[in-house]
Amino acid sequence: PNGPQITMDLSGAQGTMAVEWMNPIDGTISDRTTVEGGAQRELKIGSGGDRVVIVTRTEDGKKTKAPPVEGKWKLSFEDNFDGDKLDSTKWIPGYEWGQTHNYNAYCDPANVLIENGLLRLKVEDKPSHDKKYTSAVITSYNKFSQKYGYFEGRFKIPMAKGFWPAFWMLPYPQHWPPEVDIFETIKDDPKVYMTYHWSEDGKHKSSGKHWTDKDFSYSGDLHTYGLLWEPDKIVWYIDGVERARF
Repeated sequence: PNGPQITMDLSGAQGTMAVEWMNPIDGTISDRTTVEGGAQRELKIGSGGDRVVIVTRTEDGKKTKAPPVEGKWKLSFEDNFDGDKLDSTKWIPGYEWGQTHNYNAYCDPANVLIENGLLRLKVEDKPSHDKKYTSAVITSYNKFSQKYGYFEGRFKIPMAKGFWPAFWMLPYPQHWPPEVDIFETIKDDPKVYMTYHWSEDGKHKSSGKHWTDKDFSYSGDLHTYGLLWEPDKIVWYIDGVERARF
């Protein structure tokens, strides 16, 4: 399209849409992104000259899919963040113990944002409550807990110095260890860390692996990070592919 922008109404679309800018002469793709469809949502696209905009539904849309492991699964918890605020029946915008943890940031509930069918955890270079930075977190503590099963979420991970995004599980009632890190990335280290922490004879033990790939886009695309937890094993998955096992 020509002009400053076009607006695409995706109010009737459900799931994740792939948006591509195609040269109509040679068919080359000059740019691509993804956007979540849903009620009363629009996508504003900056112009790129004479280009055809192609919108297609991707295979990793919001429709609940079976885990990448065999079994008769029953869905026990799900949140697609379709509203305009955090669902307080499922989450709290903090930790069980408060708004800070073992990093130099205060987790402000105001930095938990629900926009266009996505949860956004906002990080700011702004001091707060004797911490150097302001960040955000959500947990399901005292809202939902489950022993054994398959757990997953879709994420875009920021890759820059100072960030420590994570998707992890702690026991209910709260104590430590154990802890299962479904994923962690540390600062600007291009690796996904998958770790299990436990106690043995009163001493902290841990076992984990890390994974990366030169073509893996941490922040450019939504990826599914999953964990199978059974009495005799813990298995980590990234986009449905097994990447670690304990």
